[in-house]
Amino acid sequence: GAQTYVAAVDATGHTVGETTQPPTGGAWPTADWQPGDVVVDRQTLLVPAGTKPGSFTIVAGLDADPASHPSSTQPTRPTVSVGTLTVAARPQSAQTPVPTHPLVAKFDRSIQLLGYDLQPQSVRPGETIQVRLFWRTDQPVTQSLTVFTHVLDNQNLVRAQQDGIPAAGRRPTTTWGPGETIVDDHDLIVHGDAGPGTDRVEIGLYNATTGERLKTLSGDDRIVLDLPVTISPK
Repeated sequence: GAQTYVAAVDATGHTVGETTQPPTGGAWPTADWQPGDVVVDRQTLLVPAGTKPGSFTIVAGLDADPASHPSSTQPTRPTVSVGTLTVAARPQSAQTPVPTHPLVAKFDRSIQLLGYDLQPQSVRPGETIQVRLFWRTDQPVTQSLTVFTHVLDNQNLVRAQQDGIPAAGRRPTTTWGPGETIVDDHDLIVHGDAGPGTDRVEIGLYNATTGERLKTLSGDDRIVLDLPVTISPK
């Protein structure tokens, strides 16, 4: 069926971001449209991380046969200009952050965990463990992924947990520029009824819509940090 096409185009006609989706998300198919209907069609356009700053034209159109127009840098779809978009440069840190505990853990979609900081290593029930993760990607990530951080006992029972969009929501994976180091902090509050023991921290990423975890290149769906955490008696 018909699809709504929206794109951001630079001054040379190059497309830097585009989307093709059913009008109204499929809630009101074009087959049901009647003369005189006013259809409000909200679409989301992702501008890829790493896009150079500048001014872009937003074009849109209704494509009756999307299969006949493969994606290209020179769209052949009939479109009209609906507005402009200004892309600003993202502030960069003067120095590249370096983890206290470096490692190389590679996930699908070219995402890497470069290392982590963890403190304190010994806590009591109800206290907080601070975990700082250092991420990098080699190419733009087109989907927003959620990071999970869990403290597990020797039976793999969760004793503390904090899941969320990286950097407390400020740096979704869709904003990660290739080669940039992303600092991602998580505060894990140990359950008040947690017994004493030596625990480990597992981390990873998942699709919040489906719950599916991102796999590492070795096929695992998590990374277990090598630094243990001691839960002391109250």
